[in-house]
Amino acid sequence: MFMDSMLAFQFDKKNVRGRLARVGPMLEDILKNHNYPNRIALLLAEVTLLTALIGEMIKLRWRLSLQIRGEGPVKLLATDYFAPIKKNGVARLRAYADYDKTRDFSGQKISSDLIGKGFFSLIIDQGRNMEPYKGITPIVKGDLARSAETYFFQSEQILTLFSLNITKNHQSDKEPSWNALGLMVQELPNVKEKKQTLERKNWKDFSNRITEKVRIYSNQEKIDEYQFLNDLFNSMDITVYTPKKIKFGCSCREDKLLSTLKGHSRKELEVMQDSKGIIQADCQFCGKIYRLKIDR
Repeated sequence: MFMDSMLAFQFDKKNVRGRLARVGPMLEDILKNHNYPNRIALLLAEVTLLTALIGEMIKLRWRLSLQIRGEGPVKLLATDYFAPIKKNGVARLRAYADYDKTRDFSGQKISSDLIGKGFFSLIIDQGRNMEPYKGITPIVKGDLARSAETYFFQSEQILTLFSLNITKNHQSDKEPSWNALGLMVQELPNVKEKKQTLERKNWKDFSNRITEKVRIYSNQEKIDEYQFLNDLFNSMDITVYTPKKIKFGCSCREDKLLSTLKGHSRKELEVMQDSKGIIQADCQFCGKIYRLKIDR
């Protein structure tokens, strides 16, 4: 399986579907323009991987946004997943974190300490003249994957499993590289017969087994996705679709920023300007700096 790609699959006899994603260079592109502490970068990598898996599952015309808002040191984790413009095109994803920069994150803090109480929200925007869909659920003990599972069960009454494994590899002669493998397994919606779906009676054992397999495979340089799925589920009755690519991509543009600024009053603009009448705007996602002059 290639890096920065997603693979859809479906079990032919169990009314179960899934997505497998592996990302690396895309994460590095997201993180390189921000000096995030390692623990913050890891959390952002988790939510990025979740967004890729969920975004590919939905018949999306434009954008899916995932936001994690907390009362702890991490205030916001935000991602945008943009659907491919053309059929068989490349999806784009961007992400950023807002956190308390006065805190020391060098210790091994768990996610519940970093996020605290908060909300997991999903926004699906299908484009112009369409009302965005918004769904929200409380954060489950600071665990982003469990929060996503809870969201799907509460909103759609569908059992869903997310298993994520993210590592940062340090090499003496190279910059650290990221390697993240994520798996999403879900019952098909509107299935009346639940006996042949996921292993509801043995859900905990099912979840633990998948988590361990994902951890083992994620450390391999090359992954044979077909062997991985057969080994994971002990089943040959599976349909695997063509992999889809994903890359970092930001939608910020100078004309969009100018249009937004023109909505402010003259007094507000004067406060934003420097002595030369220039307004500096930084994109939180890609780190690009714009220097704008508004003529009114």
